[in-house]
Amino acid sequence: MSRFISLFLFVLFSGCGLGAIFVSVTAGELKIYYHNRIAVNQAKENLENLKKINSDYNILLERLKTEPNFAKRAIPPVLATQPNEPNTAYPKAKSEQLKAAAKALTKDKQADKKTEIPDWLKRCNNPKIRWLLFFCGAGLIIISLVFFLGNNSGKQVSQNEGV
Repeated sequence: MSRFISLFLFVLFSGCGLGAIFVSVTAGELKIYYHNRIAVNQAKENLENLKKINSDYNILLERLKTEPNFAKRAIPPVLATQPNEPNTAYPKAKSEQLKAAAKALTKDKQADKKTEIPDWLKRCNNPKIRWLLFFCGAGLIIISLVFFLGNNSGKQVSQNEGV
């Protein structure tokens, strides 16, 4: 049973030590990986926005060709001018509608936070912390080798002396 416990502790300490060394060595590459992932996500979003703008533009061009009065109706909102239609009511935005729009905008910002670099990786990119991680990981590996897979020759010698 003690052999199983010592094997378990060896695997645990060695794994933690190797993990710490791995993080300390690859922290710079992981940071580059996250930057690239963020750039790819932004490029995909920009591409989707451009596709949407292109389709909207094509729809507007088709409507301009088919409806001659469409230009009179479309120009005021685009140029942000007041329309000159005397018998038309133009609704104003209410506070509830503005709050709902603000919530929708903040949800988009929260979704963007998911693609940010994790805080632990930001801390691990500090050179002092990288060195500390490296040496602590090496220390854990040395401790696990010395104490948990140590040579049991001392026990064997004492048994041989008794015979």
